[in-house]
Amino acid sequence: MAVENISPQANIATYNRQNDFPQPTTQQLRKLLPAMQRWSDIVWYVWATTAKDKAGDLRYIFRDHVINNDTKGVIDQIFKVPAYTLDFKWPGKTFDVGTNDGKALLGTPHGTGIAYL
Repeated sequence: MAVENISPQANIATYNRQNDFPQPTTQQLRKLLPAMQRWSDIVWYVWATTAKDKAGDLRYIFRDHVINNDTKGVIDQIFKVPAYTLDFKWPGKTFDVGTNDGKALLGTPHGTGIAYL
């Protein structure tokens, strides 16, 4: 669904910062960007139109290619080894959101979109 976990706002902020352009205000961004602008917005739309009346039954979300340093840092702490050394085969590793590890992952940049869903 998404190769990177970067919002349009973050892309604009990075581009403007790298080119010494002023940062737009929140009001300017609202006029500039479409209403659906977050990973969770797009995923929900695709899921809801695909699943139709079963959209409320979403049970699993898979995240792959995690390159965000904040998220990788949490993974390092959970497994007590660097994230890049982990090599999970199918079915991978799951975390219940009621556990401390699950809550920690849900609070990362890769987890917040899942929380919004």
